[in-house]
Order: sequence, then structure tokens, then C-alpha cells
Amino acid sequence: MTAISGTTRWMAIIADPVEQAKTPAWMNELIEKKGLDCVLIPLQVKPADLKITVQALKTIQNFCGAVVSMPFKTAVVSMLDVMTAEVHWTGACNVIRRNRDGSLAGTLLDGEGFVAGLAERTFDVRDKRVLLLGAGGAASGIAFALAKYGVQSLHIRNRTASKAELLVKKLKLRFPSVNLQSGPYQDKDFDLVINATRLGMYEDDPLPLAEKFLQPHMWVADVVVSQEMTPLLDCAQQKGCHIHGGKWMLETQLEQMLAFMLDQ
Repeated sequence: MTAISGTTRWMAIIADPVEQAKTPAWMNELIEKKGLDCVLIPLQVKPADLKITVQALKTIQNFCGAVVSMPFKTAVVSMLDVMTAEVHWTGACNVIRRNRDGSLAGTLLDGEGFVAGLAERTFDVRDKRVLLLGAGGAASGIAFALAKYGVQSLHIRNRTASKAELLVKKLKLRFPSVNLQSGPYQDKDFDLVINATRLGMYEDDPLPLAEKFLQPHMWVADVVVSQEMTPLLDCAQQKGCHIHGGKWMLETQLEQMLAFMLDQ
């Protein structure tokens, strides 16, 4: 790693928990490759302390931005001064930048990274039938991108049904041509199943859906990066499905995250 000095600018990843995060290692590797005088560090912040932490970061002159991870992607939106269309429509943000005047700008790159990661593995989301599990920050960004890039249908399922219903309602306003639904999905067939919940961060987590729904022709994706093979991916592989881990989503958006935080 490049030596840290008084001129070094710094970035962070804000999460709770944060010890499982892969972003610090991967981002600092990218920073070193580019020969930049900056570093990214992990910040574990309790939900009750998020607001005061963000307010403090705005006052630090050599702080340039942060990756915002679970469970803060929606809570941080109210603390932004400027936001992109993705943040406005989804109500979620996963990268913030401190501008020179101390104001905070935010964007959401989860969806772009997810779709790009699939494309790198030759899966085009256009005209596909998709089941999305989750309706939080990461799920909202992925849903926005899937609709933007022309899926045939998108079915959103969440433990709290009202959150899925609200996300579908918002997306319908922006993407009226996409078949958007929420609620039960019995007997429905999908080309792509995505876990965008926290289930899978730990080896003993239950599956986010019944394994009977997994069919060999499906692509099954998981946004969790702390485990390369989550219980869902392991089960899907045994069923003969194509699997797609969370690292693909994160790796493809590292460059975008860095450029946004450095305002390039």
C-alpha cells in the first residue's frame, strides 16, 4: 500500500457490521494500481449514530467520500444535499461525496454494477423474467437498473410486503412498459432469481426462498459478498443453475465508486 502522509485524502465504507466487507481491500488495491494518494478505511457505525457520523464527515477537509453499505443505504438519503436520479427514484444511496463546500452528493451504483457484472458473464437482462428478493437499498438500485435496461417482467418479494409494494408503485411511474409485480410468486417461472437481502452473510442463514422454485435453466444471483458461496448459491449450483456471486457486482462498480468520490 502507498505510504500515508499528511497529503493523503481518505475515504470510508460505512456499515454495521463492517468486518465482513471486501471493499477496503479491493478499493485500496485499485487505488494503489492507479498511483493515487488516498486510502479507504472501514467505519463501523451503529444506526443511532449514523446522522452524527455523517455530519462530522462533512467537516473533515481531507475526507472525499464513502461507500455506504447495509443497513444505511436508505437512511443516508435524508442527509444528502445533492442526489442523482437513481437516488431520487429509489430512495437509496450507496456512495457519497464530500464536495469542496462541505455539501454531500449521493448516487446509487448497485444496479449499474449488478447489470454490468451479469453482462460480463454473457447474461443480458433485456426481455428476461426476474424475481428479486428484497426491497431495501441494494434491491431498490438493482430493480431500477433492471427496469432501465428492459427486463420483460420484475417480481419483487420482501418479508415486509408493504415495502415491496411501495417499490413497485414507484417503479411503475418511471417504467410503465415493464411488467412489475409484488407478493406471492407460486407457480411462476423466472430466468433470473436475485437475493438482495442480508440472508447469506453467515453460513447458517436460511435460504431466502424455497429451493423447490430453483430450476436448472435459471441464473441465480446473490448480492452478498462476505461469503463467496452463500447457502443460496450452493443450493442453486446443486440444482444445476448458473450462479452469480456478489463479488461480480462490487468489482464492476469499484471504478465508478472511486470516480464519484474523487469527483472525476
